Amino acid sequence: MNPSSLVSRAQRSSTRQIDRQGFTLVELAMVLLVMGILVAVAAPKYWTAITQYSCDLAAKEMEADLAYAAGVAQHTSQPVTVQFNTANHRYRILGVDDHDHPGQVFERNLSTGSAGGVTLLSADFAGTQEVTFDIHGRPDSAGVVVLEASSEQRTISVDVTGRSVSAVTATYNTGP
Repeated sequence: MNPSSLVSRAQRSSTRQIDRQGFTLVELAMVLLVMGILVAVAAPKYWTAITQYSCDLAAKEMEADLAYAAGVAQHTSQPVTVQFNTANHRYRILGVDDHDHPGQVFERNLSTGSAGGVTLLSADFAGTQEVTFDIHGRPDSAGVVVLEASSEQRTISVDVTGRSVSAVTATYNTGP
């Protein structure tokens, strides 16, 4: 064997070790620092967006449920009452079965439902916490329901108009 061929093999093996790809500890620390800064900037905006989404979802569900109650009253030619319970953050539609549990009254819990973490701040229909839709789908009194999640609030208004389903509207306002 030629001694020069041994040297070239040794040089090649040391060159291979130098060519290895990888990250140094400093590079890893820099990447983690940049990611930490991005998370610190994005996290508050993310939680605000989640809160807004929860409040919007609860308002839209309630708006749809009130319109549904008016529709059931029209369809069955029987008055349908929606009762609001601000202490437990729930509302129920009397005389209407729950979609998921036939035979049970339709009830939605805002604090644990699909929107989650939303509170039923107030419900006022001419001094009561309930509204009854007549056989034409019209509410017996005008009223306002206010939902809240963190600093987000949504107002659902029920107007006494000649129209049935369109009597329910939601206002999407932010802040107290």
